[in-house]
Amino acid sequence: MGVTVAFADPNIEKQITIKSRIWELAPEGQALAAPSIIFSRGREAMIHIEEPKYSGSGLKEGFRLKVKASESRNGLLVAGYALTGLYDPNEAELEAGILGLFDDESSGENEAVQSEWAKELEISGCFRIKGQAHIALSTPHGDFWLKEGQSSSGYKLIQADLSSSEVSVLIEKEGQRAWVGLRARVATKPLDLVHFLDKGELIFMKEIKPDSTITIPYEGEKGEKMIFEMRVLSN
Repeated sequence: MGVTVAFADPNIEKQITIKSRIWELAPEGQALAAPSIIFSRGREAMIHIEEPKYSGSGLKEGFRLKVKASESRNGLLVAGYALTGLYDPNEAELEAGILGLFDDESSGENEAVQSEWAKELEISGCFRIKGQAHIALSTPHGDFWLKEGQSSSGYKLIQADLSSSEVSVLIEKEGQRAWVGLRARVATKPLDLVHFLDKGELIFMKEIKPDSTITIPYEGEKGEKMIFEMRVLSN
């Protein structure tokens, strides 16, 4: 198995250190602690401890973590994916591209609490089918439906939180992002997105305070209950 770790220039002031581990929620469950990643804020880094499976299939077996941490209005925006067990990293890269995880615009620095263009939007309806959110968006350019990851008329639906009465969605326009609630109310809560590609495969976008721990429960490849944890440190 090989390990690839990205290290930042020690002369750069703003650096991120991520310590990650995965363990099974069982008495005999084993823990996997990955090497620490040290990289510059605003850049991406990756660890992979894996080996190829089934020649020509593109499948890997092991562990892969790709992550980017950038400044945001709520502290740090930590985005990336974690893969364990048997997986296809190309599928994870494709999904990350759809969500714009590693784009320059996804750093959170351009997210506005009260963007003028966001005040012109209204969410008039929403629902979820097979885990994917759909919203009815009213804009100065017309009304249309959007689903997560989809763009129309210059607007892209990044995330939708439909879990409570305070529905809010994250919309992107021309590289800027804003949380919009029903009746054009702008939401200010931190970004908190976890998307499961398959068993043992997850994508995340989370806004946290520096020197915080991200903990994500998920289901492993064989249905076992797992925990993925990242300790995010910033100097």
